[in-house]
Formats: sequence, C-alpha cells, structure tokens
Amino acid sequence: MACQGLQYIVDLEDEIALEGLDGITLEALWTRLKQRPNFEANMPIDSDSKAFLWSLIVQDEEIFLFELPTPRDKLEIFNRYEHMDPELGIVLEPEEEPKDIYPFHPVEDESEGMRGSCKMYHERVNISDSASLLTLEEVEKQYGEKLVLVASQTLRNKALCISACIDKFYDLTLTQYIILERIGRSRRMGEITQGKISLAAMGDNPKSMFYHRKRLLKLNLITKQPHQQKGHKGQTYNGSLLHLTILIRFYVERRSKFIMMIQRAVEILKTKPGYCAPYTAVKEEMGMPETSCRKLFKSTEFQRYIKNVTAPYRKVYPDASPSQWRCKGKDAEKFVRIMELINPKIDPMEVCKAEEVVEDEEEDDSYPGILDQHRVVWGIGLLQQAYKVVEEAGPEGVSQSDMARLLGQTKLDSRTICRNLQRRNTVHSLMKDVGRQRVSRYVSHKYARTGHLTQEFRKERQRMMAMMEANKAEVCGPSTSKEGEVSRVLESNSLEGVEVGLEMLTGGRVNIPKSKRLNADSSNLTKEADQSQKKRQSIDDDGDSKNKGFVRMLEEIRLTYNNQRRNSPHVTTRMMKRANMIIETVGSIKVIDDAFKLQKMIVQAESEEGYAVKMDKKSLNRLLDKLSKGGFVKNIIVKLKCNTMVKVVQFVVHPSITFESPHLKSAIEQQKLKFLASAPDTKREAEGGGAGGGGGGGSGSTKGGAAAGPESAKVKVKSESSAAKMVKKAMSEENDRMNKSSVGASMQELKQMHQVSTTTVATPEAEAGVAPAVVKKEAGVKGSLGPKFVRMCELHKLLFYLVYGYSGKEDMDQVEAWQTIASSSPEAQIHAEDLSTYPMVYYAELSWKMFIPPLPNHMNSESGWAFVCDVLLRLPLCIFVRLVSICHYSSEIDAFMNHPIKRNLLVKYLPPHLRQALLQGRRYVTYVIDLINRLCYVGLLQYGHQIMKEKDQVFIYVNRHASLIDTTTSGPGYHQISADKEYVRKEYFFSCLQDVLQYWYDMWTISMHTPLGGHNCMQGKKITIQILDRKPQIIESLTPRSTEEAPARDNGSIPGDGRGAGGLDSAMFAHLKRNWSSNSGHSASARPSALLPPNTEGGERATYEGTISYTQYLMNTTKI
Repeated sequence: MACQGLQYIVDLEDEIALEGLDGITLEALWTRLKQRPNFEANMPIDSDSKAFLWSLIVQDEEIFLFELPTPRDKLEIFNRYEHMDPELGIVLEPEEEPKDIYPFHPVEDESEGMRGSCKMYHERVNISDSASLLTLEEVEKQYGEKLVLVASQTLRNKALCISACIDKFYDLTLTQYIILERIGRSRRMGEITQGKISLAAMGDNPKSMFYHRKRLLKLNLITKQPHQQKGHKGQTYNGSLLHLTILIRFYVERRSKFIMMIQRAVEILKTKPGYCAPYTAVKEEMGMPETSCRKLFKSTEFQRYIKNVTAPYRKVYPDASPSQWRCKGKDAEKFVRIMELINPKIDPMEVCKAEEVVEDEEEDDSYPGILDQHRVVWGIGLLQQAYKVVEEAGPEGVSQSDMARLLGQTKLDSRTICRNLQRRNTVHSLMKDVGRQRVSRYVSHKYARTGHLTQEFRKERQRMMAMMEANKAEVCGPSTSKEGEVSRVLESNSLEGVEVGLEMLTGGRVNIPKSKRLNADSSNLTKEADQSQKKRQSIDDDGDSKNKGFVRMLEEIRLTYNNQRRNSPHVTTRMMKRANMIIETVGSIKVIDDAFKLQKMIVQAESEEGYAVKMDKKSLNRLLDKLSKGGFVKNIIVKLKCNTMVKVVQFVVHPSITFESPHLKSAIEQQKLKFLASAPDTKREAEGGGAGGGGGGGSGSTKGGAAAGPESAKVKVKSESSAAKMVKKAMSEENDRMNKSSVGASMQELKQMHQVSTTTVATPEAEAGVAPAVVKKEAGVKGSLGPKFVRMCELHKLLFYLVYGYSGKEDMDQVEAWQTIASSSPEAQIHAEDLSTYPMVYYAELSWKMFIPPLPNHMNSESGWAFVCDVLLRLPLCIFVRLVSICHYSSEIDAFMNHPIKRNLLVKYLPPHLRQALLQGRRYVTYVIDLINRLCYVGLLQYGHQIMKEKDQVFIYVNRHASLIDTTTSGPGYHQISADKEYVRKEYFFSCLQDVLQYWYDMWTISMHTPLGGHNCMQGKKITIQILDRKPQIIESLTPRSTEEAPARDNGSIPGDGRGAGGLDSAMFAHLKRNWSSNSGHSASARPSALLPPNTEGGERATYEGTISYTQYLMNTTKI
C-alpha cells in the first residue's frame, strides 16, 4: 500500500509540474488524471479518491497553493486530430479556436529561483499554510476555481528532464524554457510550430523560434516529426510536431494519410521506366477518388517530389497507331499529361521529413571532439599554412568553416587565423550568397585582378557609380520631404469617397497615418500647396545632402572591397546586382506602383541566370530601405480607404519624383480605380428606378480630375544585362485622355447591380402574401437567343445608337414625353399605367430606345469609343433576351416581355428577383463579349484600352466604315469561294441607323445567294477547315488599339482570309442558313425581322421578295 501511495504522489507531482508556473486548478487536475494512462484503472476518480489525493497534496512540501484574483476558466483539452480533412487526412485549423487559459507572460524571479510563464505571478497570493488545513469540500467551497496548485522549480525541472540533460554550464534561456514548458503541458498531443494554436502564440519571430527549437533539439530535450495543417483559407502549413523526450513516454508517431499518399505515389513512380507514368495510370493505381487525387496533385508538398508535365503521345505510348497519336482536324501529335519523379534516388520513407534550414557554421561547442590535423605540418607557422590553403583554393577562396576543416582547428581558432591573414593584407574577403545566407570568402591578393568574384564585384560597383552620376545630373534639387514631413494628402478630387494618404519613408519604415477627404475644400488644398512650396525653397540650401547619400553607400562598398574597416557592411555581389537592377528599372519607369513587381523581375532574371534561390519579400524590403537611405530611390506608402476597407500600396519611385509629380498622381489614380472596383461598399449610391434615375454614368457630367501621366507598367525581364529595357509601359497615352472618375463610376455601378441582384430581396408577391412566380431552370424563353448573325446585328445596332446615333435628351420633360408616347402609341394604354414606377424617359417613342441614358464621355474629346460596362448597364430587356441564353424560365419574365412598356426597361431597373435570374453567374457578360469578338471578326469593332482583368472592363471602338463583297457570282464550293474570279465590293459609311440596317440586310442577301455548302462539288477532294479563334488574321483583329490608332484603322477592311460569303472569313460560315434563322422553339422566323430592308416600317413587315431586294442591291454595287 505504501508503494501505491508513493506512485500516486509521483503521478500528482508530475501532472502539477507539467502544467508549468501557471499552476493547475483542482478541476483541471482531475481532468488531467483521467487522461493519464492506467491511472483511472487503478483508482477511479470519485469523491473518495479526490479526498485521498487532496490529503497527499497538502502533505507534499514541493507543491504550493495559490489564490488567483479572479477564477480561471475551465480547462479544455484541444485535440487537433478531431478536425481532419476526410479526403487527404490533413489536420484542419478550427474556425473557433479554444481560449488559451495560459497566456504567454515570461517571468524570471531570481530572488525566489522561479522562472516560466505566468500572467498572474505577481498578483496571486500564497495560501499554502491556511488552505492545507482545510478539507477538499471546504477548499472548493471557499476558493473554487481561484485555487491553483503550483509545483516547485525543482519538480518542474525534473518533469521536463532538464537536470538530466544539461548542467549549469548549459543553462537554457528564459524563452527556451517557456517553449519547453508549453511542449510539456501539451503531453501526448504535442505542440506544433505553425498555425494559430501553436508556439506562434508566443509572438516571437519565426527566425528566433527556430534557433530556440534547434537548441532544445541539440540537447535532446524534445523530439521532432513533420506536421501538415490546413488553414481557414485553404493554405497548407508545413511545420513540426514537438514532444518531450523523457524516455519517449509522450512521443506518439503521427503519419497522416496525406504523407502516406505521397509515399505511395513515389513508390509507384520508382517502379516505372524512366520514373514517370501517365496521370491516369497513377490515379488508377492509387485507387483514390477524383477529387482526392486533384487535391493531392495540386498540393505544394506533393509537387516537391513529383512534377506534372506534358510529353508527346508516342514518347509515352511508343506503339500507338497514327489514329491514336494524331490530333483531330490537324496533322499534329497529341500531348499526354504525365507524373515524373523529381529525384529518382529518394527513399519513400524519407518523404515529407521536416526540413529546416541548417546553418553552414555550427554553434560554439566546448567539446568539438577529435580534430583532424593530418594536414598540419609541425615546424611551419600556422599562418603560413593557412595562406597556402587560401592560395590553393584559387579565385573561389575559402570560408572560415573550410579553413577549420582543412587545418583541423576549432571555429574560434579558424576565425582568428582568417582575421590575422586579413590584418596582414595578404588576403581580401568578399561576401558570397550561399542559399539564404551570406558567407565571407577569403581570396588571395594573387587573384585580385583575375578572380571572377572580384571582377563581378568591381563590374557591379562601376555600374552603380555610373548610375549615381546619372542620377546626380537628373535630380536638380534635393528631396522635397524632410524627416519631419513624412506624409501628406494627395491633392485630387477625382473619385469622391476615397481617402488617399501618402507617406514618404525617408529614414526607415515609419507608420504615421495622415489622410484627408479628396473632396476637401479647394482653398485648403491651395494653402497646403503654397506651404509645401515654401518648404522646398527652405531646403535648397542643403542641396548636397541628398548626393551625400550616394557617396556614403559607395564609400562603404569601397571600404568593404579594400578591407579598410573591420566592421564593414555585408555587401555581396548578388546584393549589388539586385540593387543595380532596381535602380536601372526605377530610373527608366520613374514610378513603380507595386514593390512585388520588382521582386518578380529580380526572381525571373536570376532564374534565367541559373540562380535557384528566390528572393523573398523581407530581403527586398531591406534592400529598398538601404537604397532609400542612400538616395537612390524613394519609398512612398499609399493608403487607400473607402468606408471600412483599407488598402496599403508601396510605391518605389525615382528620387526626382515629388508628391506633385504627374507620374505619381497618374499611378495613384490607377490604384484608386482598381481599389474602387474591388471595394465591397462605397459611399456613392447607384441611381434607382425612380423618375430621376438615369443611370450612374448616364449624364457624363463628371469632369476629369485625373492628372496626366503614364500608367505604371508591368515589369518584365528578358535578359540580365539591361533589366529596365524589358519593362513595358502599357498604353500610357490612354491615361492622358481617359476620364478615370467616370470610368470608376461605371465599373462601380455595374458591380452594385450584381451585388443587389445576388442579395435576398422580398418580392412584391411575397409581401402581398401571394405565392411568387416560380423560376425554374428551363431552356426556350420566348424571344431568347436567336442565330449568331442576328444577335450580332442586334448588338451592332445598339452600339451604333449609343455611340453615334443617340437621339435622347437628358433634360426632357417627363410629362410631355409620356403624352407624346400615349398619342403616338394608343395601344400601349398609357393612361392605365402608374408612370411614377418607371424610370426617366430619354426618348419620346415607344421603343427600346426610350429608357436608355447617354454614354458617359470617358475619352473626353474622343468620339467612337464605348466602355463595355456602360453598354451592359444600358441593355433593354427586349434586346437582352435576344443576345443571351436565358436558362431560368419565369412567367413573370414573359409578362414583362408581352407588356408594351416594361419590355423596354433596362435590366438594371427590373425587380431584384428577376434581375437575379437574368444575371446569375455573370453568364451574360460572356455572351456579350463573344458577340463583340465576332463583330471584330467582320471589321465592325476594334478593342481599346483594358482597365482591369475582367472581361467587361475594356473599351471598344465602333467603326463607321465597312465593306462587303458580292460573292454570289462565285462557283460552287463547300465553304470557300472561287479564288480565280473578280468580285464586286460594296463600301459603307454608317451615318445613321438606317445605314446599319442596310449593311446587315445586304450581308444576309449575299450570304443566302452565295453557292456554298454543296457536298457534291467536293467529292474526292480534301477539305481543310481551320478553327476561327485560332487563325492569326482573326487573332490580330482582337489586338487592343490606342485612341489614335483605332480611327486610323477604320478603313472598311474585312479581317480574315476573305474566302467566305460576303468577303468574310471562311471559318465564319456566313452562308449557312442556321446562322441566320431557326425554325425551332420560339426563335426568329426563317427570315429574321431584324434583317428587314431599312424602308420597312419599324422592321415589322415580313412579307417581301428577296429577289427584288437583291436586284436593288446589285444596282448599288461598284466594281473593285
């Protein structure tokens, strides 16, 4: 019995000690004892056993009782392995993390000999003497969760096995001890290094934590194994799982399903010839579902060992027949997706081992072991032998670790030898990048002129000096900002509701936010500009202060090369190359609106050079800080704020750029435009469907406030020698002419229309208690999706009306307009309508034009341009259903289409539930862009400036000249006209909408009378049909044009090969009847009403003779 009682005391002391300096409450102690292996089997935790254990606690002199100021929260043991991805078996980070009742708060009380982490260390009270006299029931009633049990420092060191592993000469730091304490508290669950519920909660930087863990691993206090975890946003953390060593009693091997699947894939590929296999074969052998395979193959950890490449079909299947390896429709070989092992020698069991950066130079060790000194010759000075080692190394030189290894010296002795050689001026040192570290290489003076390291260093230094002289000549005056003037507000009122704050980083990275509304009073802005001008004049006396920055940095580099100073900066050739690339690029572009572009440029140039190590963001920031202090560049932080959304952008600019420079203002306007398009909410409200709602950008009255200047360009590198020449400025002239304010308003209005359509809005029927109309997925909505040439005609008519033929009035009297409509169209029964529910009328006629507002003037004085966002905002319902396939049928949509007035409403004015059914998934944008592309294929449109990556944020130019070729005289063919005949060309100039209708009617007439599509005439002949979207002539028609180039190219030419009907490209198949009419469903009639001759009234008469129209066409043709 005494032995069992002794064992219980050991268990109690161990559990209390493992909880650390924070101590443990009684409730938490019972929870821990239940989790302890084999404890509850010998002694079930009940009221009697608790009283017995309490009697043992109060008699133990190594356990102290403390009272907390406030009760401690209940202990919840978090098991991360209850949150697993069922497919990959990766630990998932929980959305709601459990509360940490042991916050990080380091304590080192030398007077009491206590150390650890405890937030309430100085507030809690020692009540060991009084509480030990009470029974368990009395203690729980009097103190409750305020009572904590704390083990002595000796017990806690014993539980962590510190005394057995280290002695007083190897004492741990406080942070290392707290890390060990947290790992001990985790018991068998272990502590991880990544994620929110991990050692990262201590708040120390990862680099320091790595060295702390490395120290504990070296002392064999903890064990390490790999750990993968997926965060909330889908990112995967690769870290380590740590346990206490202590005879491996807490160690639990964790091999996730994810790791085992990677190992299985490696084993499969190692058995294949060439260590590669087709994607489908690997997937079948692994026997996993498609979704699991897709997730696995896309993971970063999987791609570290296996790469996904494509290979020719016959390389994978050498015995394949021509029908198997040849592509359909062309004489080219197929490519097969294969999985290939990156390192064929890898051991599958070594996959996913935790890899951490290991320093080249080990830590100081007082017990280095037996030194290998077989190269040391006795009787010859050690410095002389060391110099011989350096000389034998040649131009590459040696490092301190190499010197220690070759001469059999310790690290400290090797460092002393290298310093003495350098002090005697027999060698010189150069810093060389080795991975992510900088290592000093000692090179003999014998190779000072011929060594490639020295030559590269001198070359980069000369480049920097040359650019310094160029910058001196370009920068006429000093920097416009003092140390105190680190921020100001951009003087602009282009986009109201967006705050822009500028911060100049002069002496380092500071954070002094200062912002102002852009719609501030102009008088205040003028005063601010005058004050800044006075400040510039007051600094002119210090004109040389900036140039001193250049000289100072180069002087440090010179001292590093000549070894004239012991504490020289760590400047490497790689660092100077990167600095020169940045200086050259900034000198060419002047303003770079994203520092990541510089990082991407450097990484691409170094990868082409063959340098495998990628530059990270921290290294770039350090380099930019040094260049900023030296005066080579300026770092400007731009803060954009719209409501609660804040975006911070770092600008890297030339030293000559000031806050008033148009280059900087133009780049900021671009960022504001992108920010406004991505902001979830803005202070500007979209105009609604009332009488005054004419569309947000309809008036076009917003005057331009954007400053002139080129857009900051994307940085691209093609060669290492001159990085700046490889940076393109994308259409800088467009920014001079573009009204960025109105463009942003159009983009935001379209975005708000989508946002409102995706929100849940109560329908009128629901509010009235009537069951709403059922919206079901069904094809064939009335009037929807006619043939593609008919849809092209509809969109062309709308574009021409918006750009050239707009006849609406913004200041139209609404009462008079409705009276005019009622008198001209009595069938509409205007008197029975509630006119207050309709938006503003711009055109007093019952047609699709009546509710369309004018286009905003984005291009200022330029005509012929339209912004696709504006076109989408001006789509009437009757035209929308003809252009877009409506897959959600609703009787209410049919009711709108049958109503004489509502069918002409713009889509943005429809009820939200109907608009949601029409705009769902933004499919309509794809349909409209496809029609725009086809209009470009026939020479009616040209693309212009692209604002952002979205398809609808692009400008288009509507051509006024067009032409057709009379191909009715061609001989029979399948899809191409005869090449040996002369044809008549018809030239068009679109001055009004009637000319557009005539053009499309003539195109239809020619296409239907061209003798193409016959099969009998092509018997025995080979026909090659090319894909329209892949033809070079067609792709060239989609090339963006500038505001000057597009009007010059408006000459009526037809893109493509000209071998199709009407002179169009043969791959458009304009001669096929199905591209012009359809007899199925509710589509247009065999002869579309949209293509009637212009002289028919309203395009409603469908009875006419095609031969008469064709004769009229022939009378108006001219011979080429």
